[in-house]
Amino acid sequence: MSKKKDKKSGKLALKKGDKTSSGFSLKKYLPLAIIVGLLGFVLYANTIQHEWALDDFSVIKENFVTQQGFAGIGTHLTHSYRYGYGAGFGTLYRPLTPVMFAMEWQMFPDNPNFMHFVNVLFYALTGVLLFFTLSRIFKSYNLILPFTAAVVFMIHPLHTESVANIKGRDDIMGFFFFLLAVYWLWDYLSKSNVKWLALSLGSFFLAIMAKESSVTYVAVFPLLIHFFTKTSLEKNLKLSGGYLAVSLVFIAMLSTILGKTIGTDNTSILDNVLVSADNFVQQKATAFLILGRYLKLLFFPHPLVSDAGYSQIPLTSFGDWKVLLSFVIHVGLAVWAMLNIKRKSVFSFGILFYILTLSITSNLVFNIGTSYAERLLYVPVLGFSIVVAYSLMKIFKLEERRSKGFGMGSFFKKNIGVLGFLGVVVFLFSFKTIDRNAAWKDSYTLYDTDIKISPECGKLLYHYSLELSKKGLTLAGDDQSEMMNKAKTVLEKAIEVYPKYSDAHARLGWWFNKAGFNDKAEEHYNLAIQYNQSNAKAYNNLGVIYFEKSAAERAKGNLVGAKAELQKAKGVYEKAVEKNPRYVDGWQNLGVIYAMQKQFPDAIKYFEKAKEFAIDVKQVETLNNYLDSARQGK
Repeated sequence: MSKKKDKKSGKLALKKGDKTSSGFSLKKYLPLAIIVGLLGFVLYANTIQHEWALDDFSVIKENFVTQQGFAGIGTHLTHSYRYGYGAGFGTLYRPLTPVMFAMEWQMFPDNPNFMHFVNVLFYALTGVLLFFTLSRIFKSYNLILPFTAAVVFMIHPLHTESVANIKGRDDIMGFFFFLLAVYWLWDYLSKSNVKWLALSLGSFFLAIMAKESSVTYVAVFPLLIHFFTKTSLEKNLKLSGGYLAVSLVFIAMLSTILGKTIGTDNTSILDNVLVSADNFVQQKATAFLILGRYLKLLFFPHPLVSDAGYSQIPLTSFGDWKVLLSFVIHVGLAVWAMLNIKRKSVFSFGILFYILTLSITSNLVFNIGTSYAERLLYVPVLGFSIVVAYSLMKIFKLEERRSKGFGMGSFFKKNIGVLGFLGVVVFLFSFKTIDRNAAWKDSYTLYDTDIKISPECGKLLYHYSLELSKKGLTLAGDDQSEMMNKAKTVLEKAIEVYPKYSDAHARLGWWFNKAGFNDKAEEHYNLAIQYNQSNAKAYNNLGVIYFEKSAAERAKGNLVGAKAELQKAKGVYEKAVEKNPRYVDGWQNLGVIYAMQKQFPDAIKYFEKAKEFAIDVKQVETLNNYLDSARQGK
């Protein structure tokens, strides 16, 4: 195949008549692909023994649909992402990974180790597929370009959240199926066999089903075809239209399944600080501030943190020099890349890939469910990796044209400079990745680590307090008191950060109740309900206070007062199950009240309702005991 160098653009141009990938075999490059895949596996092997953490609970561990195993697959396909957890239905639809989790739960129930292994395995396979796909896309370029880009992508510490957290499977699978779609698209372009196009479109559909933000690839496909093939504009538009059609089918499915929940603005300030902005300008200025932080993490990924929400990153304005610098850099890069589209510069493609794949989650187009998350950079890192790889080729003045022959020895010898520099980066990034993985061991370890980095984050403080309480309950004596008091202090800090934090008030009420200060407990439960009238747990726990008051009045012989307090308890328990129809504790507590009042048929009804929704073995045993007693009229 004949090639000529376009000196002006720095790209390799195929002469007229050359084909995209005809006769191109990747088998000889298998050793390099294996190196890339092994890097990914080795870097995250230390996560396989980890436990559940963060969103693993809502999607897997405490999700009743996932725990149905194979029987839950249909429900996951026809409901929102977190359906099966709590009372919320959500506005996300990404069923592919919940289906995978349900299948894995069926085979290995309540086994986080197996699910972590699957994450690491698919990440390693992503590395292999990434190298092969880049090798085809950059067919005319020195093999060091796709190899370096793939290695930088795989070792980047920003991926720790997506790989070390089981729930991050949606990032892994979305990108995996996108790569497969590109790989098969190249088969279609070289062989003109429609089956490859069908496979490509099908893979793209699976990518969107894994994570809806994969729709941004609709803009990436025409860029890939334009930059790296000689395909005509007309054919490019037709092919790209196919991917657009697939995305529209997905959007139609999403609209049908989620219905009226789409477009509802229920994002909490605790999740996305931008919703509390005074105006549009302040909102976008803060978004650029966060984009600047992302850009810094690409080059220097430290410190890493699971959450930097309200109010760790404060609202700001365009008067902030960090905002202005981020704005100038991002706009400047975007304009330069657009101006160089016709020249088909590799730099231009890398920049545009980064911007396009980050666009939807940047909070610039519209507000999303979070203001800051390192997992949002999982895919955009590839654009950065391509730019880095091509820059190293330029710095070390390597031949840009790919050699006809290939041998591992000659490959390493010819590219010794780039590979030496890459080795240093691999060492530094690998050290950071492996070290950061340790923080994801479980929720307690994660929050205990990250609270030092993000001490003003309300949600992080709240969840850290929960983990401290759980740990405290496993201790005894002074150790328990110390841990529980620490949990209270952290919880009070969360409320100081956000005084209207309903869940934090409900949890503080629980703390005061456990400590015997029921007046304070009742005060905080009422505040929790005031700030969120759908807080089922607050209603239920308030009912516990009234129930205890009823028992105290009965002990004093005040039967009238006891009955009044019991009625109040019943009222808030009913409120709890109204707000969350699957709330086991609420149904159980209602059953207890009816049993106390000798209304056993109603008690049995409520105990059976609780048992219907119970997924905890001990809870089921308790309910069975209650049912036995109620049936015997005791």
